[in-house]
Parts: sequence; C-alpha cells; structure tokens
Amino acid sequence: TPNEISTPEIRWQIQRIIDHAGTFDAIGWSYGLEKHRFYVLTFPHARKTFVYDQLTDRWHQRGLWSAADNDFITYRPQFHTIAFGRHLVCDNASGAIYALSSTVFTDVDGLPLRRVRRFRQPNNENKIVFYADAELECERGVGLESAAAQGYDPLVVLRYSNDGGQTFGADRARGVGQRGEYATRVRWHMCGSGRDRVWELWSSDPVATRWFDFYTTPQAGTH
Repeated sequence: TPNEISTPEIRWQIQRIIDHAGTFDAIGWSYGLEKHRFYVLTFPHARKTFVYDQLTDRWHQRGLWSAADNDFITYRPQFHTIAFGRHLVCDNASGAIYALSSTVFTDVDGLPLRRVRRFRQPNNENKIVFYADAELECERGVGLESAAAQGYDPLVVLRYSNDGGQTFGADRARGVGQRGEYATRVRWHMCGSGRDRVWELWSSDPVATRWFDFYTTPQAGTH
C-alpha cells in the first residue's frame, strides 16, 4: 500500500515550480547508503533538487554551491548504479561518471561542498525575544593536518533573520577546533533580538561536518 511521503512544504515548493518553470524535465532516482534510502527528485530547469530520507522520514535540498551566483545551482548527480563496489552517478553537466561518498568532503571537480542547516525559533506570541548567546554542539577537533590546507582551522558560520527568513544579517564565523582540539566550544555571544527569528548555520571547509544540537538562551520581552 503506497504511503504519501510529501509534506505541505514540499507540495508548496513543487507547486511553485509547476507555476513558474514547469515539471516537464523532472528526474527521479533512488539509492541506499549507510542504512539510508534516498529518493532524489531534480527539476533541472528550476535548479531545484529535493531529497527524501526514508530512515529519518525527512526531506532536504541539494545543490552545487556557486560562488559566482552566491547561491546553489542544479545538483549535478543523476541516475545511479552500484558497480566495482562504488555508488556511481552520472554528471548531468558533462556526462562524466562520479562516485558518491560520505567520506570525501569536496563536491564535483573539487569545488567547495557547502552544508547548510536552517531552523526557526519558536515564536513568543509575536513578542520580542532577546538572545544572549547561542552554542552549537558538533564534532570538534576535525581540522586537517597540513597548516597550508583549507580546513586546517575549520569554521562554521552563523547568521540569522528576524523576518522569518526573508533577509539575513552578517555572517559570524567560529572555529570548530584544529586537529585534536576536542574541547573547543562553538559559541556566539550578543545574538540580538527579534520577533520571528530564523537561524542558519553553514560550512564549506573540506572536513567532517556533524552537527548534533543547537542551544540558545532566549529571554522573552513584554511587547
């Protein structure tokens, strides 16, 4: 018996694509990796890719980070097969064959692999909320050995929005620890105030990126 896996947000995103670009070029494929089963749905003309993870029952988006566009563009892997003990995919831009991996921390052709997590703070009945500080719980001390390599002193960047994610403030970077610095605390102080706060974390250093939890100390205002 089939079960619906789409959410209201995913249906809304797809409807926007139908209204503006159409879904004539949609490509769907699936693969399994490390006990996860992924369904990948790409709309090349709209430059959007939505991925469903059966293990977590959650959706996320994928794309190739373009520094020139300052945005994500079309996710290049499409189709999938297992051969020679590897997960092989076709590059929709060049036709080349690449391997999917969870232990290589750069994107196709060595481009930066940008990871982003965005989440909304619970609203206080539209009253202002003050944020003294915030802290990320993550794997720390993961820097590369070579001092000349990007990732020797890896960073995670925080920015936040006070209008529900429409616009964001400045990037604020913090180190997650050079190799072996496992006790590093990833904290931000003086995080301002807002009524409709959305937080965003991102990182593009070629190191393992595992974020477990995010803490804030909200103080409710009176108006």
